[in-house]
Amino acid sequence: DGTLWVGTQNAGVWRYDGKDAVNLTTKDGLANDRVYWLHGDVEGAMWIGTHGGVSRYEGTNRVPFTAYPALAGRAIGCIGQDSKGVMWFGTGGKWAGRGEGVFRYDGTNWQNFTTADGLVSDYVDAIHCDPDGVVWFGGAGGLSRYDGDTFVNYGKEVGLPSARVYSIRRDKNNLLWLGFNQAGGVWRYDEKSFLNYTKGDGLVNNVVRTALGTPEGAIENDARHALVRRH
Repeated sequence: DGTLWVGTQNAGVWRYDGKDAVNLTTKDGLANDRVYWLHGDVEGAMWIGTHGGVSRYEGTNRVPFTAYPALAGRAIGCIGQDSKGVMWFGTGGKWAGRGEGVFRYDGTNWQNFTTADGLVSDYVDAIHCDPDGVVWFGGAGGLSRYDGDTFVNYGKEVGLPSARVYSIRRDKNNLLWLGFNQAGGVWRYDEKSFLNYTKGDGLVNNVVRTALGTPEGAIENDARHALVRRH
């Protein structure tokens, strides 16, 4: 609906509808005032990942947030929604908190996946959901692909660095882009092989926090200290 949301380190979230700016905190029912992730779902609700769990904002009730006890006390550093409407929540990751893998919520039931189930790491920094239902997870140790039944992992054995996958995005050409910390640069995956881009190729910094696909199909990488755009 055009509403702007801003998460803060210790002051909850701000919601701006073009006229009024409203601050929402634990006093309003938010799980924690340290906010790590914001995700708008297909129904128009806003999911807020915090240092102490997740809250869902609809703005239609006297109590604006829905709480989820299954995630209470957990640091939720990334959130995604797959093509079936299922919500995914990554724990730990680059944010403070204990890594407990990913949690899946279908609106009724919760399910937790960890390294014991095949996930590449219990510290999850990034989630990306493809239209065909495949979900990708990035974290310490590499990348996981989940097709609804099994995990396939990609790490040092395919040439990826021993760093953390900070971001995952797919462009209009169906190429998957990965951003790494610890000077890993960005990596491009075409379903056959991985290709690395670093400062030597024009990237401003080899630490890449996030990647964003533009309507024109370009990939904009939020590298440390600057923004880089690749066509």
